[in-house]
Amino acid sequence: LASCQEQLAARAARIQELEDAAAANAQDAVLASEGLAELREQVAGLRSELAAREDQLAQLEQAAQASTDKLADREAQVEQLERDLSEAREQQHDGEPEGQQLDEGTSDQPPAAE
Repeated sequence: LASCQEQLAARAARIQELEDAAAANAQDAVLASEGLAELREQVAGLRSELAAREDQLAQLEQAAQASTDKLADREAQVEQLERDLSEAREQQHDGEPEGQQLDEGTSDQPPAAE
């Protein structure tokens, strides 16, 4: 009888250990579930922030492209103006008698008598 009581007591102790472990596991599962929910919220927030930054980046890329295009247009205008100026100078030099062609940066006044 004493041996049976010892076995029952040992089994009861083991059952209590398993119940305690199960309760601890359940508590850990609740904490893990709460932590998982928090992580999911953080991930959703980060995804939203990433999408906003990607939109911002796309806008900046469009602005940069527009600026690049505008710069290319301006450079083409400058090149055209330089060609036009060069042609005008050539025409001006071709139309003047020799010896009286103007040098760049001089006025079109005849030289003063010395």
